[in-house]
Amino acid sequence: MAKIEELVKKGIIKEDHWLNLAVTESEDVDIIDNKVVWKNGYWKTGTWEGGSWDDGTWEDGYWKDGIWEGGSWEGGSWEGGIWKRGVWKRGTWEHGTWKDGIWKDGIWKDGFWEGGLWKNGIWKDGFWEGGFWEGGSWEDGYKHIGFCKWKVYLNETKNTVKIGCKEKTVDEWEEWFASDKEYETKRGTDSFKKIEESYKIARFALKLKRDENAMSK
Repeated sequence: MAKIEELVKKGIIKEDHWLNLAVTESEDVDIIDNKVVWKNGYWKTGTWEGGSWDDGTWEDGYWKDGIWEGGSWEGGSWEGGIWKRGVWKRGTWEHGTWKDGIWKDGIWKDGFWEGGLWKNGIWKDGFWEGGFWEGGSWEDGYKHIGFCKWKVYLNETKNTVKIGCKEKTVDEWEEWFASDKEYETKRGTDSFKKIEESYKIARFALKLKRDENAMSK
């Protein structure tokens, strides 16, 4: 097990290195190719500025950048980086990419969710690519839906569907699909048919959401 103070004594990192300025406990950390690799232990507070987190418990602090490979996030603020797996218990996600894992509670402000299990919390903005939503509050953002050449998202708050870079209301899309207008994909092709099928799935999902909201009033 390598302690941070040992890395300082050996001259591997300087005393004013962000890692040495943090408050930690029982840490096992290494420097590989000039990058911090956190293997295990407790991060109490401080600012993480890059590298990879393999395992351990994050109790509080600011994560600016890096790759989270596994472990437990107890609280704090995530500003940017890539989350690959692990358990998020509470805290604030500002921006970044979530690959997989379990979200138990907290506030998501922006970023990309690519897979995993959301149990509770508040989603404010960002792009949901896939996964399982069990409970919580969705305030705004885009859910990926359908399978076609272009990404198809629906925004339940704005009641819009986004296909590629084009975003319209259902009425606007209905008018467009009924016309002979084209963007990049030619009408009558298999790709266009898949886009239209994905749009219809999104349209149906928005209708279900509207009906659900009407019944709850």
